[in-house]
Amino acid sequence: MHIQIRPIQPYNNSALAKIIRSSIEALHLTTEGTAHSDPTTDNLFHHFQTPQSFYWVASENETVLGGCGIFPSNGLPAG
Repeated sequence: MHIQIRPIQPYNNSALAKIIRSSIEALHLTTEGTAHSDPTTDNLFHHFQTPQSFYWVASENETVLGGCGIFPSNGLPAG
């Protein structure tokens, strides 16, 4: 197994949205008010072009396995 960790690319949007939504559903979590119903989930690449944000994607043989990101939020300390 060789997992690659790399920055998000525009072509990762649909695979990541599917992973995020199916994970929320599999855990039987509320969908309203979460990433499941948030329209930015469908375009994470664009969303994470915000200064001081970053999104990493884990993939194996070009198959997206998941990802995680850091995004600046109002009210949180800078750093």
